[in-house]
Amino acid sequence: MKKNSILIIDHSSQDCRIIVEQILKPQGYKTQVAHTYDKGMELAIVDQPNLILLDYGIDSGKIISMLELLQANGLFIPVIIMTSHQHKTVRVKLLKLGVKDYIYKPFDVIEVVSAVENVLQNSLEQKNQSLYLDSAVNQYRRQLNTLLSVGKSLIHQFDHERMWQRLVEAALYLIQADEGALLLINQQTHRLDPLALCGVDQRFNYTSKLNLDKSLAGQAIREAKAVFALGTDQTSTDTIYPLEALLYAPIIVKGTVIGLLRVGNRQPTQFSSHDIRLLSALADQAAVVLENFSLNGLAEQNHNRLLMTLNGLETAVVIVRGSSQKIQFANLIFKTVFSNHEDSLIGANLAETLPHAELVQVIQSNVGQNYQAELTLADGRVVKVTVLPLLETETAILIQDITIWGNIKQMKNEFVTRLGDYLETPVNQLRDCLEQFKRVSPLDRHKRDSLLDCIAHQADMITDHVERLIESDDVAENLHLRTETLDLPKLVKQVVMNAQAQAVKKQQHLTYHGPRRAYQVLGHKQYLTRAIGYLVDNAIQHAPIKGRILVVVQADQSQLSVRVENNGSMLSTTEQLFIFDKFFKVTDDQEPNNVEAGLGLALCKSVIETHKGQIWVESIPYKGIIFTFTLPLLLPITKTYSSTRQQLMLVRPQLSEAA
Repeated sequence: MKKNSILIIDHSSQDCRIIVEQILKPQGYKTQVAHTYDKGMELAIVDQPNLILLDYGIDSGKIISMLELLQANGLFIPVIIMTSHQHKTVRVKLLKLGVKDYIYKPFDVIEVVSAVENVLQNSLEQKNQSLYLDSAVNQYRRQLNTLLSVGKSLIHQFDHERMWQRLVEAALYLIQADEGALLLINQQTHRLDPLALCGVDQRFNYTSKLNLDKSLAGQAIREAKAVFALGTDQTSTDTIYPLEALLYAPIIVKGTVIGLLRVGNRQPTQFSSHDIRLLSALADQAAVVLENFSLNGLAEQNHNRLLMTLNGLETAVVIVRGSSQKIQFANLIFKTVFSNHEDSLIGANLAETLPHAELVQVIQSNVGQNYQAELTLADGRVVKVTVLPLLETETAILIQDITIWGNIKQMKNEFVTRLGDYLETPVNQLRDCLEQFKRVSPLDRHKRDSLLDCIAHQADMITDHVERLIESDDVAENLHLRTETLDLPKLVKQVVMNAQAQAVKKQQHLTYHGPRRAYQVLGHKQYLTRAIGYLVDNAIQHAPIKGRILVVVQADQSQLSVRVENNGSMLSTTEQLFIFDKFFKVTDDQEPNNVEAGLGLALCKSVIETHKGQIWVESIPYKGIIFTFTLPLLLPITKTYSSTRQQLMLVRPQLSEAA
């Protein structure tokens, strides 16, 4: 017995009786009858029949309004129009409003039954199809929500192990698989290491079984695309126990496969193209997270390097946020020199950590704008304050102690004064000698020669000091005038030999180590000789009595290095920073009146750098002071030579025994 209900709306009682009693009821249909459109509308909304038979004999406009009202209420009930005439003018519009067919009066039983059955059957199929589509849409919606949920989890989850486990569980849920794994390629062993497993025997060791050359996993890596296989013969190379179906999706970062996302079934279940897309989407999410891990690791390394650099600066650096000036970062020099707190300053108010009121006032007045000024603190120090606005509301404050620059200026003035005093003596002696020379008899040749020698000596002294001053500025301009090919080890050795007498006077051991063969550089012989000579003289000057000075020349493939060591007193950090600056003088208790201090090392630096080399100083505890410079070889070394070096102990035997 058919259970479909049919609503008949017709003003004619006779037509209603015919279609109900003679046609529909014998076919097992439930029926309801309404003789007005208003009553029919009420029954349609309340009972929601499977089909409406609607008489077209009253008013077409009212029929259209009724059908539109039904659809507006969400009732898409199929309609068959009962009519005595063809109505082509409104036929198209009625079809859009749910009219499925027409039956004509007087009724033909077969025609009516056929039309009703066809419309009801089509309606049922459409309803089933709609339910199927709704189910599919709901399934896709659930899958999409799962993908979005997994994506959020991968972004916000800080427990990495749980995050990867969640990814594999999502793969099993979406594809309805029995087991899954997230595998990364081990670049050293060229095998796969499990990052997360789900539904897999935990005793199974992927790395001991999986051969990437012959396995399905290896195919996925080589082809860089998802692959699957059915049957234990095809999957046995990838598993230690039987699986009937396997699917791999590659994890690709910057065009390179770095791992695989895998699902498997113990039954021979075919994977669909939709399954492949779902697993590939999850693999892409894993790739994004792994790449972010790599970028975050690189960013963290750069951040740590930046912090190390800032902590190693001689300039105090502090970064504050907002109008409250809460400290976000403070380097070591700020904590130890300018702050009154030794612990971490993060989150503290800047004004509370600075004991210098004048500094606080200047910074607070200029936060958020570019500002730079010199300031004298209450303790006499002169500092340079720089305020730099950063991103958003952060501000960087740099505080540099420039008191040393004032000291250097003072030292320069003192040097010029001492140099003037020093030059005054030979100038006066020159005048005296010239006056005596005028009074000496032309016949007294011995006296005249003695005065001439004295004049020449004093003139040489003046010339030497003046040349030092001039050369420190004119090295780059004069270098190209007399460059030549030089055997640098031979040149250094000669300088060391010439300095032996000076070392002997202080009972010092001056030693040279160098290669046996010649190594050539392109340079200015006079300038290089002076620079090397000054480094050796400087070492002798600052080494203690009976101290040691070691000069070493070494070669590598592209450059020569010259190292001059002495076991003198240590240099402070500030002295190491400024030691190559003009007029900077390291305090020397042995020779406090040395007027040449402050120009020699500046000249050395200018000479070496003009020769495209580098020079630096080190002060090592228990070892002493080491000056090192490098110069590029004229011809790079292309053949390996013996590393045997000659050693010259150029000191007097009796001095060595005495020492």
